[in-house]
Parts: sequence; C-alpha cells; structure tokens
Amino acid sequence: MPAKVEPAVEVNDSAVEIGMEAEAFKSNIETVELSDLGRNLPVGVWLNDERLTEVTLKPLTAKDERELGVLQKSANGPQALELITNFMTRAVSHIGGVETKEIARTLGFMAGTTPDVKRLFSSMYMGDVLSLTAIVKLATTGGDVAMAAKCPNCGHENVDKPGDSRHIHSIEGLEISCWKSDEKPILRHTLEQPVEMGEHSITYFCLSPLKYYQLNKVTGAKAKQAIDVEMLFSAITYVDHPAFQNMRGQVFTSSIYDLLSFPDLTRLKTALNQLELMPVFRGEMVCENCSHEWQADIPWADLRNFLFNVTAVTA
Repeated sequence: MPAKVEPAVEVNDSAVEIGMEAEAFKSNIETVELSDLGRNLPVGVWLNDERLTEVTLKPLTAKDERELGVLQKSANGPQALELITNFMTRAVSHIGGVETKEIARTLGFMAGTTPDVKRLFSSMYMGDVLSLTAIVKLATTGGDVAMAAKCPNCGHENVDKPGDSRHIHSIEGLEISCWKSDEKPILRHTLEQPVEMGEHSITYFCLSPLKYYQLNKVTGAKAKQAIDVEMLFSAITYVDHPAFQNMRGQVFTSSIYDLLSFPDLTRLKTALNQLELMPVFRGEMVCENCSHEWQADIPWADLRNFLFNVTAVTA
C-alpha cells in the first residue's frame, strides 16, 4: 500500500519543478496507435513520485449500458463532462496496480472520510481521460465504430451500414500523443522580454497539459475569456515571481497577461500547442458516390453509442 503524502494541488503541480525546455519536451512526445498503446494511459498518474500508466478494467455489464443511457439522457453542459468521469469510476479498478480508491486517498481526494474516485479521474490529464474512453471501448465491444459524414467534394451523405464490410471503421488505428519520460510533462517557457512586476522580473513560466476538470472552465458557460486565453490561464502552472509561487489554483492572471510583449504572447500560444497529449478522434472516409477521401470526426462524445455500438445493434 502506498505511503501517505500531502494532498496534491490540482492545478499548480509544478511549483517545485522547473520543467523541460521546448526541445527536450518535444523529444519526449511520441505518437502511438491505440492498438499499440494497450491498456496504458498516454501520460499517467504520479503517486509518490512514481508514474502509473497501466489500467485494470472492470468487466462492463448490460446494467452499465442501460444506466449510462439513463444518465446520458438527462446530462447537458457540465453534466455531460461529468458523465465520462462518473462512468470511469465503474470501468477502471486499478491504475499501475494500485486500486483507484487508494490513489484517491493518497492524493487527498476525499469526500468526507470516503475516497473521491470521481475527483481523481477529473484531476487526471485530459488526454488520459479521453484515451480511456477508447481503451474501454476496444476492450468492451472491439474497435468497430459507426461514422457518418457529408462529403466535402460532392455533398453526398455517407453513413456507415452495419453488416456491410465496405463501411466498417475501426478505432484501432486512432493516433494518440504519448509522454515517454517518467518526469511530469512540464514545459519551461523562457520569455524573450521579461515582465517587470514590482521589484522582481518574470523570466519564465511553466506550462502543463490541461486536466480534465479544466475542460468546462475553458469551454463552458462560465468562461470569461476567449478560449485560447482561458487555455493559457489554465495551462500555466508556475510563474517565476515570488508573489505567484506556492499558490493554489490558477496562478496566471490577466495582470500578467496584459504585460506580455506580443512576440512573447505569440510564442506562448505556440508552446501551448505542444502540450496537446491527446487522442485524435478522426477517421478516414471514402465517399461512396465520388470516391473522394478525407478525414471525419469519430463520434466519441455520444458515450453510450460509442462504447456499446448501440447504433449498430439497433440499425
């Protein structure tokens, strides 16, 4: 059983680390197909400085499928995002051989005296949670997925037809950006023009990939800024200035943003793109009318249909 540690800070998890410069960070990212990823998280959970990646899945049942439909029917907005984390508490029993309840307890995610496993999944990297949906689907019903898209060339509606081999798509070739290092994925970004604040200058920031719970903050109704600004506010987890160190929650604010030179802001937003350790839910389409080839979105957000092939069963 892991030893107890102090509760983790959900956002500012780099307060005592300086991260990797851009080239070193980039060298630790590799693209892996879902079929080669196995049952491993692309980034992972750090527990007592140990990186945990391998997930142990619970067998899903007809009850899980039915109750997911009930939950999904009533979910909207923030509830739709919570649907995935709620379901993952059913689907995943262990990470890295450690029971999810024990991980939640050790990291300080508690609801009273009970380990809050839902909060554990919410605090995981967004790419891990989204990749888990594909891992669970592959283990539960296989890789086949129904897709539908309008051809950008001729406008023909292409709809997958269960039972017709020409129209079968698979998520096994889904590309996922994975983290290779056992160090946390923290990108150190040095400013070309330091920001002067009081007696101190800010010379660098540290950025981390977004956590799943931040998705609603960035894209939800409560977002106050444009999405690229909200993403930057959430991704910067360390500011090289005494006034912003050892803070819980969001450490990067509009007071710092407004003092950045525009070239540094542009470079920061470019650095933000490096943090996307995520699956790409897109599949190859070939128009049955004109043979045009393009990529279309895989409908993973309809979680019940995606995981249990409900369309294929009922079509």
